[in-house]
Amino acid sequence: MDAGDASSADAGPDATVDSGDIGCDGPPGLYQSESCTALADGVRPFQPAYALWTDGASKERFVYLPPGTQIDASDPDGWVFPVGTRLYKTFSLDGVRLETRLLEKTREGVGYTNWEMRAFLWNASQDAVFESDGELVEDVLGTRHDVPSRDMCRDCHSANRDGVNGFSALQLGHGGPGITLDDLNREGQLAPPLASGEVSLPGDEATQAALGYLHANCAHCHQGDGSRSVTGLLLRVDVGLESPEETLAYRSAVDVPGNWVAVGARLRIASGDPEASTIIRRMRSREPAIQMPPLGTEIVDSAGLELVRQWIEGI
Repeated sequence: MDAGDASSADAGPDATVDSGDIGCDGPPGLYQSESCTALADGVRPFQPAYALWTDGASKERFVYLPPGTQIDASDPDGWVFPVGTRLYKTFSLDGVRLETRLLEKTREGVGYTNWEMRAFLWNASQDAVFESDGELVEDVLGTRHDVPSRDMCRDCHSANRDGVNGFSALQLGHGGPGITLDDLNREGQLAPPLASGEVSLPGDEATQAALGYLHANCAHCHQGDGSRSVTGLLLRVDVGLESPEETLAYRSAVDVPGNWVAVGARLRIASGDPEASTIIRRMRSREPAIQMPPLGTEIVDSAGLELVRQWIEGI
């Protein structure tokens, strides 16, 4: 991508860009030109039911679907998006925007190779961004937040059928905030329609919370066509399952020996025993050769770890 205004691109992520009377010089297509908060026409917020952990950063998500187009939802677990679809995700810490990622479908076809993945770094004045060059950028605006390289982005987006992770039937089958599955159905943007009542997770509240967490944080790699599916650990939750025992997570992990083992932990998930479960050992580590997820986090998600721990205790 072009770096845009040379003065802002050369200044680096800590620079303050004097935008004068230009208004907002934000990520392309996201905001109205006179504002860095008012969304452009057709851009709508959404919130997935199960969040991705990114070291405590808050995230705003937005989607643009070209008018008159439809998402092909014939595979409810693998939506295919029309050309021109754009998804944005803005990361903030303490109310300061640090980065906005843009995923834009630019070619016909199915798969992440038909999408452009771009990252934009906000300046300190919050009125302009510059585009990264596709390499890793560390500690944006003096924070712990890092912008992944383009190759790292592909690692997390290459497994899903059409390259999109958080905008899906399972993630949108709730009551909001933002656009929901029911909204897409009502507006004719989903073909065929899929009722929100068909996409809830199986099990009790604790089970749903844990399975949803694993789906959001692990399944972009650990699914049938994922980059790490060679291990056989599959954590995606498919639509329409009636019991936890039907899930890939249960069938591929519960009381199943893992490829990675530790002292006192040889099973991926040991029924009733979190400490004997390798998934717990890896989630709570940030040693590079051990930690899971391997990308995008330097801090253990203690709340997410506890969700999974409680689920394992109850199995």
